[in-house]
This record gives sequence, C-alpha cells and structure tokens, in this order.
Amino acid sequence: MIGKTGGGKSATGNTMMGQTWFESSSSSESVTQKGKTGKIKWKDQYIKIIDTPGLFDNRMSEEELKLEIIKCMTLVVPGPHIIMYMIRIGRYTKEDIEAADKFLQIIGGNPYKWTIIVLTGRDDLEFHEKTKEDFLETATKEFNKFAKKCSERYIFVDNRSKDSRREWTEIYSAIDKMLIENRRSYYTSKLLHKLDEAFGGIIAKRALVDKTITIEEIIASLEKDVENEGSTLYTLFKNASIEQ
Repeated sequence: MIGKTGGGKSATGNTMMGQTWFESSSSSESVTQKGKTGKIKWKDQYIKIIDTPGLFDNRMSEEELKLEIIKCMTLVVPGPHIIMYMIRIGRYTKEDIEAADKFLQIIGGNPYKWTIIVLTGRDDLEFHEKTKEDFLETATKEFNKFAKKCSERYIFVDNRSKDSRREWTEIYSAIDKMLIENRRSYYTSKLLHKLDEAFGGIIAKRALVDKTITIEEIIASLEKDVENEGSTLYTLFKNASIEQ
C-alpha cells in the first residue's frame, strides 16, 4: 500500500485484516513512520500486506525514504502482485498525483499494470449524497491521466463501516479481477531483481552456517530483521541502489 500521509493506508490495511493491526489516525501528520507487515488467510490463500510510510512523508529525508523503499520491496520479493495507491476523496492535489508518479518511476519497470487506485472515504460521498460516478465525473485531469496509466481500476472504500468483512470482500473481488487480468503474475523491476538476488544470497549463506533450521525459518527470521531495520536491511541497501 502506497500513498500520501492521511490517504487511508493504515485504515484500509486494518479493514483488510479485520482487526486493528496498523496504527491509524485521521491526522495530516504521518503515523506510519516505518513499513509494517500484516498477514491474513483468505480462501486458502495467504496474503501479505505491507503498510508503507507516507509517500514522501512530511518528516522523512530522501535517504530515509530510500531505505524504506528497500525495506518494503524486500518484504515482497520477488515482487508484489498488487500495488494499492491510496487517495483520500476530497484531499488529493496535483502534487499528490505527481508524487505517486515519481515514486512509481523510482521503483522502475511498468508498475502501473499492477496498480489499483483505492479511494478512501466513500462514507463522505454518501453523507453528501454523491455517487462514485459523481466523483469520477469531477476528477481533475491529473487524476484522470494517472488513472488511465492504471487502466482505470478503482476501489471505493469505507473504513468506518461496521461491516469490515463486507468491505474486504469487495476489495478482494476487485483485486482478484486484476490478478486474473495479469494472469496472476507479479510486478518486478531491476531493483526487485537486485534485491531478490541479494536476499537469496543472504539466505544461502545462513543455510550453510546453520543446518538445524529450515529455509522457511531462515526467511521468516531475515524478514523480521529487515522489518526491524537490522543488519540484513543495511546489507541489502548497499547492494541495491535506487536511481532517480
């Protein structure tokens, strides 16, 4: 999940998890300073959700942002099946859309094919007796240009709904449709290839040193170290530079 501070990433993550797992706030100040992982099982599938810091967060330096990109991308190697770009209805600007474009260009490849726009705050539309169609008809040219790159895939979400399961079912339905369109392939890029190779090398070295634990246990341990910003993350950061 990517997006600007206040876009509803953490709240949507909690809706998908069916519990309060990610720290969420309606404040314009970023709550998610560090990437965090959530996992759920749905229809015999294990789904990993990564809540990222606010896109070009108001308190993060460029170097800190790059480190977070490496961290979050490592947690989904060899690549994510879905990139969810969160926009709060009524709160996005031309600069927000440009920031999203810049972010997607940083990670490289063609991420738009795997990106779906998640519009949070559907309850605000309903309160003002507006429809989804009303919103889309009045969207800015910057939004429409960005949406076209994403094949105009949208999800409207109400994270205040008391029926979070219903909300998640609708989100999953839209995600599954996109997965089918992409033949369940995942997004990758030069950066992800570098990270996959570097992470694989660390796993192999650990396996040679300690033969008492399984590969799955090694991966889980290293992922936790990356999430907690341990030495594994900084090794990967050195091996996979981000170009702008």
